[in-house]
Amino acid sequence: MNPVQAPEPSMEKFNMGHITSVLLVLALAGILHACSFFHDESTSSKRVARAFDKYLYKEDIVDLIPMGTSAKDSAILVNRYLESWIKQQLVLNKAKLNLSEQEAIKHMEKQLEDYRSSLIIYAYKKELIKQKLDTAVSDMKINEYYNDNVDNLILKDDIIRVRYVKIPKAAPDLDSAKKWCASELDEDITALEEYCHQYAKSYLLTEKEWILFENLKLELGSGFDSNNQEFEPNMMLESEDSMHVYLVYVLDLIRKENPAPVEYEREKIRDIILNRRRSELILKMEASTYQEGISKNYFELYK
Repeated sequence: MNPVQAPEPSMEKFNMGHITSVLLVLALAGILHACSFFHDESTSSKRVARAFDKYLYKEDIVDLIPMGTSAKDSAILVNRYLESWIKQQLVLNKAKLNLSEQEAIKHMEKQLEDYRSSLIIYAYKKELIKQKLDTAVSDMKINEYYNDNVDNLILKDDIIRVRYVKIPKAAPDLDSAKKWCASELDEDITALEEYCHQYAKSYLLTEKEWILFENLKLELGSGFDSNNQEFEPNMMLESEDSMHVYLVYVLDLIRKENPAPVEYEREKIRDIILNRRRSELILKMEASTYQEGISKNYFELYK
């Protein structure tokens, strides 16, 4: 069985060049004063275009024109949209006529309905999570998860906590910066922060933050051991290149294949806990909805 060919539209009716001219005139005339055009209740139902038995109205294109758009640009935007809409309707009609099996159309309609249902359910679940999900995750919950799963939280790379400073060689008082970097006194750390704000090219003084050692190496000069064997806790290291001095005070270091510290995994654990809560919230909603359906006779099964 050969596909049914759609009748070709009359060129007199659907010549796109003719449509373009007509639509351009329509757009220029109607959008010269864009605000009044789109808010005039008396013209809100006026037809703008037709393709077969489908119509496009002025209110359908009201959001196309941003406020303050010139008449010329407004006309271009509207014209492009109308031309695109007409072409879409023509191709859609031809597609329907050329689909030889009605079952194919029914199948697509079923798919569209399923997709629409999925979107509605997704929107509802998203709003439910927004309103009902408890997003507060205490340190106790994080530590509890960590202790229960520490054997699964093994490092794949070395991680390190450091004070790191990259200073131009021309910066003043480098000896003081070196002393402050290795100090444990609060006033020295404060002095180092102020010094870095003024002179450092880059620095990291967040002492509780674990970082990948590989990321630190990207910042360091070539004078450091690339295999990180010289890095040990409570060790002060210094290197330089032609432009900068690099200071690193090692606070702590954990080698790969050891358990990650809880601080390093904190955000990951928090996300896992929240994902569990999301799943539990959705399952609880689905179960209660099902029980409501039973109690109120919303559905029945036929044998």
